[in-house]
Amino acid sequence: MPLPNATEPKKKRNVFESLHELCEAHPHIFTHASSPTAEELATFEREFLRTSYVSGMMDGGHVAAAIKKLEAGFKTGLVPPARFPDLSDEAWENYLDQKRREREVRFLHRLAVIAGPVDAPMQLHDIGKEADKQKKAAAALRKADKALSAILENEKFVASVSPASSLNILVYLRKNLDAAASIVDQVRVEYPFKRARNKSTAQSIQMIDRVSDSCFRIYAYCDKAVLEHLAQCEWLNREINDVDWVEIMKAALARKIGQYERRIPKEDYAEAGLLGKWLPIAAEWAPAINLNPPWMQA
Repeated sequence: MPLPNATEPKKKRNVFESLHELCEAHPHIFTHASSPTAEELATFEREFLRTSYVSGMMDGGHVAAAIKKLEAGFKTGLVPPARFPDLSDEAWENYLDQKRREREVRFLHRLAVIAGPVDAPMQLHDIGKEADKQKKAAAALRKADKALSAILENEKFVASVSPASSLNILVYLRKNLDAAASIVDQVRVEYPFKRARNKSTAQSIQMIDRVSDSCFRIYAYCDKAVLEHLAQCEWLNREINDVDWVEIMKAALARKIGQYERRIPKEDYAEAGLLGKWLPIAAEWAPAINLNPPWMQA
């Protein structure tokens, strides 16, 4: 279903970029480490839901139905939050509602990132090119190892490095470059699709993979019924294909569990705006490595 006032490609791009600018101007709403205050959330939410892009997302009721199922799964899948003793019944209900609305805003934000401008195709990984980048990266690391080792054999060079912390960095780097090259060499990337020859099918598979991942990160829950609702949104799934959604969903959950166990996320989206990339997160905190992010507190 088309977004409001989005009959021309230029306008479609404009409504997306307007939402991007709004989100980028309010990074405190989307930080992983904390929640916005009730006042901050309410102010942003009003403007967020009024944008043409988000109001278009909500057309048809499929997103609302998916969120209703996610909330039901969220409530049954987690231990109920401890009641704050100093809050009245009304204040406690307001707090629960604030967390629910925060989850919804974060989830809609991620759906917008996944969908992108409705007049543009989803950007797919070119598996062949990515494999070539991996080989080149391993070779570059080994070349750097040889070059760094050569200059560290020069005792005059070593003596001239200052301060001592700088020398420590170089020594530590030399010790790890070859090992890093071996790691890069040996990694076998698990893409949600085996090849991208059929662009339509690959797009749907990648969409389901990222939506499933977002469901698990925001609600700690996902099921096929949720995905079926979202797949009916043409702005999100431009192509309908016969793909095994359940298996893709299981893989997304297994990946999230694996990321938590390894304490490093494989791929995540951490920008407030909508034009960032799904990349490994280098920050100290990420949803994949925290069992109790703030939006899951209630």
